[in-house]
Amino acid sequence: PNGEWRLVHYVASTLPANTQYVRVTYGDTTATDKSWTIQIGSMEWEERDANYRTLLLPLMNQAADLLTDHTVGDTAGHVPQAVYDQLQNAKTAADEVMNFLRRLTSL
Repeated sequence: PNGEWRLVHYVASTLPANTQYVRVTYGDTTATDKSWTIQIGSMEWEERDANYRTLLLPLMNQAADLLTDHTVGDTAGHVPQAVYDQLQNAKTAADEVMNFLRRLTSL
């Protein structure tokens, strides 16, 4: 061993549907002639929901409400045009993603 730490990143992107538990087993050096053992500084777990429609739809609805409920303008209580345009562009992009997902699942 050279005493250096190195980042190791593992990804499991194809877990079966409805997986509830994942067991992570690290190497065991007790049965080998190694003079060192594995040391874990930290472990992060990131869970991603594959159902993007479920995640995207509430945000799209919130964006639509914000666009409808706020007046564009430069005075107090109004939204600057640039901010409104940015949110409108993001909502348009989200609409395109949602339409793509609908087409994809209808095949």
